Amino acid sequence: MKKFSIFVDESGMADPKTYSESPFYTLCGLVVSEVWQASLRLDLENLKQKYFGSKSFVLHSSNLKRILINRKRKLKSFAEDLKILLNKNHFFLLFVVVDKEKANKANWLQTTMYKRTDRIILGNLIKFLIAKGVKGYIYSEASEVEKDLILYKTFFHYLTNGMDKLSITPLNVKDHLTSLSFVTKLNNDPEEQMADLFAICGKLKMQIDSGEIKEEDLDPLDSVLFNQMKKSLFIKGKPTLPKKVKLYKAMNAFKKLP
Repeated sequence: MKKFSIFVDESGMADPKTYSESPFYTLCGLVVSEVWQASLRLDLENLKQKYFGSKSFVLHSSNLKRILINRKRKLKSFAEDLKILLNKNHFFLLFVVVDKEKANKANWLQTTMYKRTDRIILGNLIKFLIAKGVKGYIYSEASEVEKDLILYKTFFHYLTNGMDKLSITPLNVKDHLTSLSFVTKLNNDPEEQMADLFAICGKLKMQIDSGEIKEEDLDPLDSVLFNQMKKSLFIKGKPTLPKKVKLYKAMNAFKKLP
């Protein structure tokens, strides 16, 4: 059975009350098969060596642009090389994005944000793994205790309950979703860093769809990430097996909440 690794990261503050300064909360899942994982890791390490002088440099969306500017590196050049890397490799993306102003009006709590987004992202991953007939391993960047505990509980919810409406038993889940690991930046997983970079695309898509910003006005790095996101969102294809049709129909690669 083929194996897939799933790297999960977030963007934006999760407290709905902070919507004025951080209007969206995004959970992003980067799904890569073992066939492509080594290539993606090597290419990203080489990119970091070229621009930052070290394969162990940690790419983080919150400070990447500032570092490139401070080191007198051209953002456009980095974006162009990243585009080549992304086009060369193969992976899927899944998103859950919360409009925090609407969530606040609906009296959501921060724990509500975590529970709803975790349930959807893991649910979609389970549907993907079973439809494809593959195994999956989840990696999430360790964060605050409350957030990590909710993800852990969500993982075990599916292991013990399955997904009754889709006739997915707990055994089905255990056969395909085999582990959940929490990693830190010191673990230096290039794939986790890639998920971190893509997480901003949730906010960008919401802003572009609403007309708040225009796609052509994005800076070079955001433009590369956004265009790749559009190409890498999980495509359901046209399956013929009834069970796979049912699972694909239940998936949403870019889910908006509430």
